[in-house]
Amino acid sequence: MVFLLQREFSAIERRDVILAITLGVVVMVVSVLRIEVSREAISVNNCVLGADTVSIWRYLEEGNFLGLRVHKHALAVVLIALLAQPLIWLGISQALAATLALSLVQACAAVLAFAYFRRAGNTKAVSAGLTLLVLSTLGVATHFGMAESYGVTLLAICIACLLLPVVAEKARQDALVSASVAGAIGAGLALANAPAAAFLLVYFACLLKKAEVVADLRKFALCILVPLAFVLLAVVAPAVAAEGDDGLGWHGDYLERFASFSHFIDPQVLADFLATSFVFSFVAPYEFLRCRFIFADLVQFGARPLHLAAYLAMASLLVVSLVRAVRSSERTETFGLLAAASAILLFYLYFNPDEALLYSPQWLIALFFASAPGVPRMAIWVWLAAVLGLLVNVPTLHHEKTSDPEVCCPHPPGSMMERELPSVLIREGSRHNTRGGAEQ
Repeated sequence: MVFLLQREFSAIERRDVILAITLGVVVMVVSVLRIEVSREAISVNNCVLGADTVSIWRYLEEGNFLGLRVHKHALAVVLIALLAQPLIWLGISQALAATLALSLVQACAAVLAFAYFRRAGNTKAVSAGLTLLVLSTLGVATHFGMAESYGVTLLAICIACLLLPVVAEKARQDALVSASVAGAIGAGLALANAPAAAFLLVYFACLLKKAEVVADLRKFALCILVPLAFVLLAVVAPAVAAEGDDGLGWHGDYLERFASFSHFIDPQVLADFLATSFVFSFVAPYEFLRCRFIFADLVQFGARPLHLAAYLAMASLLVVSLVRAVRSSERTETFGLLAAASAILLFYLYFNPDEALLYSPQWLIALFFASAPGVPRMAIWVWLAAVLGLLVNVPTLHHEKTSDPEVCCPHPPGSMMERELPSVLIREGSRHNTRGGAEQ
């Protein structure tokens, strides 16, 4: 990675390093505090974006890192285990070690996002502001404050977006080396979360076109087929390792349960999905979180002018900068990132549109990266949007109503089973506590 990025960052300044480290430390400290608070406050599974936060914590508190689900998020399992286990050996509690590991991964993702914005030609102030703006969106801010695997996914995406332009350029001289490195990056994406591989399969193809590799059919085929093989292996291998022969049918069973092409023509599904993807992923319509927001929740912005102002600041900045970016000399990368974001959005519309907010960090980071070449000289706008986002989105996770089963899940995702409903879990928990008291 250092070798590949040497040319890209040959003129890096000491102040960049200091600012990046400071940003990483701030993100890590805030993430530690938020995760520790949410770990105690959120006692109702699936109240937060439909995510299995309680289930994950039960495993992490036991030191069982497989709770992050090796067949779905293998890279998260390995990375968090590698970071947390040495801390446990040093005498730190298993829960705190997991919190520190999750927060460190998130801090590294933030640092690499800052590096990407600097690489795109933005000033230090704009790059720092853009990084905080990404972190202030509802999708990312929420994930960075709880036990989830998407910090690892964002880290893998940031690495891919920084390295793939260099790797694509390298393909003109040595297609095999380029294809192998791209394959390794693609495997990392797939091991983090399989749909994130779109950043390789779509974005990299656009970069190869920019590097004029497409004209050489042999090189182009090598640079597509070799990474594709790596990705397919990374998708299948963890499931087989986790479940043996049964793992081969895991993906098919999962798609059969949730996926449907009817989602593309169902007006209600489309309305809820588009509202979630392009509004609620940025700003919450309430002062608290729910397991799922729907189109009808848009009216809530009328009662919350600060929330509406935050969304308008983010959305307008993104639209203006994207228009500028597609007119810039870096438009090939912009189109590639937009294509990757579109591929991910279309997949989740097909697969599980009810939980679009849970998956949102993947396309949010792509949209902001795509807009990066069009942001210069917009520092005040960037920082205003970031501050507004932080003000309205960060407190939502820790609001008391977020863990109130009476209000947190009025529209459960279609993928949620009855036994997973917050009200059922609370009732079962009460019965368990009552039985335990009687036995004592």
